[in-house]
Amino acid sequence: MCLALTPITIKDVIPIPTLHLNHYPQIFVAMEAQYSNNKTPILFVIILATSAIGQGTRVGFYRTTCPRAEIIVQSVVQSFVNSNTTIAPGLLRMFFHDCFVRGCDASILLDGSYGEKTAPPNNRLRGFEVIDAAKSQLETICPGVVSCADILALAARDSVVQSGGFWWEVRTGRRDGLVSRKSDATNLPGRKDSIEVQIKKFAEKGLNIQDLVTLTGKLSTKHTTTVYGHNITNGTDLVIKKSMDVFMGFHDHPGGHTIGTAACELFCYRLYNFNSTNGPDPAINQTFLPHLRSLCPEGGDDANRVDLDTGSVHKFDISYYENLKNGRGILESDSQLWNDPRTQRFVEWFLGGSREQQSKFSVEFGKSMVRLGDVGVKTGDEGEIRRVCYAIN
Repeated sequence: MCLALTPITIKDVIPIPTLHLNHYPQIFVAMEAQYSNNKTPILFVIILATSAIGQGTRVGFYRTTCPRAEIIVQSVVQSFVNSNTTIAPGLLRMFFHDCFVRGCDASILLDGSYGEKTAPPNNRLRGFEVIDAAKSQLETICPGVVSCADILALAARDSVVQSGGFWWEVRTGRRDGLVSRKSDATNLPGRKDSIEVQIKKFAEKGLNIQDLVTLTGKLSTKHTTTVYGHNITNGTDLVIKKSMDVFMGFHDHPGGHTIGTAACELFCYRLYNFNSTNGPDPAINQTFLPHLRSLCPEGGDDANRVDLDTGSVHKFDISYYENLKNGRGILESDSQLWNDPRTQRFVEWFLGGSREQQSKFSVEFGKSMVRLGDVGVKTGDEGEIRRVCYAIN
């Protein structure tokens, strides 16, 4: 994979992105320039140039079979995010959790008493209603064509764009898995994992250290809302909703900490009795420690929330890495990214607040998401195209 900056005039931009530039303020425009002898504005378009057809997937897979597929998914995501910004980190986290378990096959979407949804790391996932809404619209115009796995991959991309990140091309053509097991969720990286363990788990998925640092970088927040689910009774789908505090982002696992919150219970051990020392984790900035202790008092409410990216909880940006450098990482697995030289060099690479550095992070995030989206995909005759995303056919 390589990054190409391709100069094209505005009138030559391909139709779909052009029609929706107003929805994507940073779609794929990295820079704007003019030739000295030509006053026509030139857009430098970010293209993630990939090897022809990776693993049977390709950009534009539905171009002839369901040409409006990506537009419909984008529209649904935008509608939900406009109503509730917490949907964005929820979708991104869901995609990460799906790909990291059985590959990007939408197994996370399947209902069942012993499915992935029921595993502890997944019990606060949300955004399922977004995928169901997109699938319902697509089944109306293109029945049996667009997979739930592709809808989730596209929705994850669109959620990042809606949060201020760059647009990237998503390869499609995935098929949906037939198996979902609670026990498989143990493959997910954990918040207490050492850097060595994190690197190993990412490597097992074909992802490198830069992917680890990049994908750890964004999305999560708190919102009191409804939890969405299904109850199939006599063939009838009864949608279940109940009000509760829902917390999104990859707060239990790497992937998306530049927006979001974490419960005190996930890191309180770092504040008072780290490794049975009766003291705090020395990696925490001592001037930051009183603030954390005020939010998470000893013996207090473990459900209290703390911003993972202090000062930038709802934005897709790079301040998360500045916080790591300054000893303000909330989760132990996050703080280790700065303390280990193998990962620190990538944190340093992303550091700073300039537009150029923000663009660099956004581009690299898109490239890492493309690689994540290639993990364990099913194509050809593998799996199926589900009629609904929460149950196999």
